[in-house]
Amino acid sequence: MTSYLRLRNGHYYLRLRVPTDLRNKIPSKEFLKSLKTKDRKTARTSAAYLHSNLLEVLALLRSGFISGSQALERLDTLLQSKRSESIIIRQMDTEKPTQQPKHTLSQVILECTHDKQSGWTAKTQLEYGG
Repeated sequence: MTSYLRLRNGHYYLRLRVPTDLRNKIPSKEFLKSLKTKDRKTARTSAAYLHSNLLEVLALLRSGFISGSQALERLDTLLQSKRSESIIIRQMDTEKPTQQPKHTLSQVILECTHDKQSGWTAKTQLEYGG
């Protein structure tokens, strides 16, 4: 069973802890979402989709491409939380104005490409460098 899939009272749930470096921006320690199924195969499929989307939002928040309130809006949409409006409003009231991201997307791509070049084969270097 995957580490984020839980069986509770015969139903499957997705459980994902909020990383410690993001707990000051997300007002809970974990995400817990019922997958509304008793079938393991269906639960794994649903959980994989939801898990990847949650990780995407966390990565965007961590990199500074989205603000805390934007992240909460996306998380509430993904988790279909009933308490979403109160969390978003409370977070927006306490959130400081966000700074511009330290890096643009093109800078991040160039930096990543530069970091990975040492492991490229000769063919890849020819294809990339021309």
